Amino acid sequence: GPAFPMLQQTGVNADRIEISGGMTLLDYFAGLAMRDQVAAEIEMWRNGRPNSPQGVHERVARGAYDQAAAMLAEKARREL
Repeated sequence: GPAFPMLQQTGVNADRIEISGGMTLLDYFAGLAMRDQVAAEIEMWRNGRPNSPQGVHERVARGAYDQAAAMLAEKARREL
């Protein structure tokens, strides 16, 4: 299911609750992973081994989504 879904009361007397919306777990996990990706870039700069600043945003985004996809794959594996 989604991360942070919204609960909505429905029905004639608002006697039912439906879950809708929210962000995908992939997007949620990528947002969490992005912190680590940015921290790794900063650490490389501090240690004098910087990556090229060219494409840093794309590199961080790609790494975050790669890490998020791996997390979802592991989650699916464990739920078998």
